[in-house]
Amino acid sequence: MIPRRRIRVTGAAALLAVALAACTSAPEGAESDGAPDEQLDLQREPVADGDQLPSAPAEELWLPYQVQQLALVRPPWPVGAAQERNGVFVAPQETDGALTFSAVDDEGTTLWSAQRPASCTGFVLTSTSDGQDIVVLADLEEASEGLATTASAYDLSTGDQVWGPVEVPGPHRGPGLVYAQMPDTFGDPEGALALDADTGQVLPVPEHEQVIGEHGGTVLTVDDTRLTALEPAQDGLDVRWQVPLEEHGWTNEEIATVAGTDPGPDMALLDVGTGEHVLLDLADGDVLAEGVRDAVTDAATGARVVLDDEGLHGIDPDGQDAWSAPAGAEAQLQAAGGALVYLLDDGAVRVHNTLTGEVATGYDSQGSGEIAVPELIAPTGAVLLTAGDASMLATTRPAEGVEDEEA
Repeated sequence: MIPRRRIRVTGAAALLAVALAACTSAPEGAESDGAPDEQLDLQREPVADGDQLPSAPAEELWLPYQVQQLALVRPPWPVGAAQERNGVFVAPQETDGALTFSAVDDEGTTLWSAQRPASCTGFVLTSTSDGQDIVVLADLEEASEGLATTASAYDLSTGDQVWGPVEVPGPHRGPGLVYAQMPDTFGDPEGALALDADTGQVLPVPEHEQVIGEHGGTVLTVDDTRLTALEPAQDGLDVRWQVPLEEHGWTNEEIATVAGTDPGPDMALLDVGTGEHVLLDLADGDVLAEGVRDAVTDAATGARVVLDDEGLHGIDPDGQDAWSAPAGAEAQLQAAGGALVYLLDDGAVRVHNTLTGEVATGYDSQGSGEIAVPELIAPTGAVLLTAGDASMLATTRPAEGVEDEEA
């Protein structure tokens, strides 16, 4: 799962500038065609660590019941920087003009760390076709004509290299393994391409189709008339489904995926030009919900929760509304997991049961201190929390004293 931040990614000619997650090289005609020495002299290969993160005091925090029995540690990352996959958290922190990426497991142990230039902020957590979890990091490397942007994949738990570096035509754009195709000189992206998680090679998308997203090997593309989902096949990519744009009143100039959000497995959030989103089922192309502001999936139960202008809704496995609850116009989804979904609404944190929609008792009503709100909830039970401007990780280890009480 990834943090709740959004970047609009279009398939039309007027694409967004993607410097938000850029690993850019100096274009032809720029003042310098090289990088500072310190940007090329970094510890690029992941180095195994094994150290435990420092403990975080819980006394001054208003913690949710969900984590009160768990040991807290303090990760080095800034708030909102981390992504999570199967209990491993990865995020960068800037130190001495470079980015240090570190991977931390659900017990609070640092698995490995690696450095990248400060502009190479884009990274992806995904898996190969045989189920190996990987992290893909961008980089800058010296090339015959200056600098080239590259991508390399590493085993998420060990840091061992899986493939790469492979050259990509621009910065990471997302969602998934999608990279912008930048012009030779300054300007907006001219398109995008998607990489194969197994090899790092460019996936063979038909020339007339624009790549707008990649979701676990499924590539979403759009052309003048259709939205298409392509899936891996023995000889390249096969069409999984196609949806005529006119069927929904969409146009290829407006349709886009929303990077930086994670609605859950086999789903995608699409911006269709209305200022709100459509929740799409990647299995068959069906629209699960319209007018969506955000969506999350509870990994523990598989329940899907959607926030729209009418409130909060649960969606069952058949795509039907299971429950509804009111939510304000400025409400924001924070995280879902352990059969709970956390919502910021009118300056307060509200918690709902993801299966029934009933308001849950998420916090002690007599609690005090800085309120800690879940940012990411791993399927293993670890929870990354935000308290003010600080991050902390509730691990799967019991808090000090809990083991003694249970014994």
